[in-house]
Amino acid sequence: MPRREASQAQRVRANPNPNPTLTLTLTLTLTLTRCVRALVAHVKKRDKRVAARQVQQAEEQAAKAAALAEERTRRTAEHAEERRRQQEEAADRWDDAAGRQLDDLLGEYAEEGGRGKRGKKGKKG
Repeated sequence: MPRREASQAQRVRANPNPNPTLTLTLTLTLTLTRCVRALVAHVKKRDKRVAARQVQQAEEQAAKAAALAEERTRRTAEHAEERRRQQEEAADRWDDAAGRQLDDLLGEYAEEGGRGKRGKKGKKG
């Protein structure tokens, strides 16, 4: 019996991994991945088509960024024009009879000692 245990211990020392196929597969996979990455890096450095494609993509990206900036500027100008137009319409509406009447009431309130725009804050009491 002790002899059998010794032989089993020797087998474990000789092959610490109980599944050598898995280890071999992982090693080959990692080695293959490294080889593929090295090949891609080599091609990127030396292939003229890859370099031309990278330049083309950079130009397309720059053109797209310029178009977006132009669109943003145009949209900002449109919004500013729309705000200006709305402010003019609001000012025109205020100048009608009801707006003038409200201005008069506000003026009377300020003359009577009510707190106007420049009135002082005081304690209640």
